[in-house]
Amino acid sequence: MTAQGQPTYDAPDGEAEPKPVEFLSRENVEKTAQRTYDEFPLPNGMRCRIQSLSELEYAKFETRFCDSKGQPRNDRLKDMRPLLVMMTVVDENGGLRFGPEDLDYLRAMSAPLSMCIYARARKLCGIGEEEEEIDDLKKS
Repeated sequence: MTAQGQPTYDAPDGEAEPKPVEFLSRENVEKTAQRTYDEFPLPNGMRCRIQSLSELEYAKFETRFCDSKGQPRNDRLKDMRPLLVMMTVVDENGGLRFGPEDLDYLRAMSAPLSMCIYARARKLCGIGEEEEEIDDLKKS
């Protein structure tokens, strides 16, 4: 805590003093709305660039796999990887590389390639436990 009672975080090595903590608020939420990106090599030797999803985009992704009662629809789970690839792969300017018309192509993509992109996109977008629960339901 600072002398004024403001919370602080520990200063990283090389910084002289701790900095005040900034808590999320309506006034600063725009800072959190910026997309994050990840660029990585693919198993086929090419490179891939992906972007994070907005809350609205994530909701559209998630609801596509559930029925009106919020239960997983097994008949739709086959599109989980291709859809996330479609929604996150971007060019150097942040423009989407694929659209809904490309889903058939993405379904035919090699599994190692698709899984590589999907795993990175999942991590970047914060998709975790909820999706693992759907995977578990699919297995049962």
